[in-house]
Amino acid sequence: MPARLNLNAKAFMGMAKATLDSGSVSISADLNLYAAAKAEVEAALNKLKGIVEGLKAAPDRVQALAVKATAAVAQVPVLATQVTTTAQATIANPFASAESKTQAQADLSGVTQIQADVTAQIQDVQNKIMGIPALAASALAKLTASFAS
Repeated sequence: MPARLNLNAKAFMGMAKATLDSGSVSISADLNLYAAAKAEVEAALNKLKGIVEGLKAAPDRVQALAVKATAAVAQVPVLATQVTTTAQATIANPFASAESKTQAQADLSGVTQIQADVTAQIQDVQNKIMGIPALAASALAKLTASFAS
């Protein structure tokens, strides 16, 4: 981009590093850019700012997601109990049709496996998201190093 806009690459990298360090976009006043080039540089720096903010916010976002996943794991047995109770009530109901009793029996026999599958999937998600903060920190460190002079 610097070559295409006839911009000093060192000045552009300096602005990018300043954006990375401070978290705010600042275009050097001593650059003589026409309006379209200035807008393009500002857009690129704003994009960099958004990336940096996203990487820095990753640990907090992962923590919030981990809380939701934990709540989901806790909800699985409650839902399984509701399905079991409803199925048992349908089976015991003398006025229930044979078809509904058959469906209730199928629900009852499948609920344990479904509960185990859902719990395993949620725990798999939890394990995967716990590695995200380290990846974000690594990406931020590489990004910072790439702008070091």
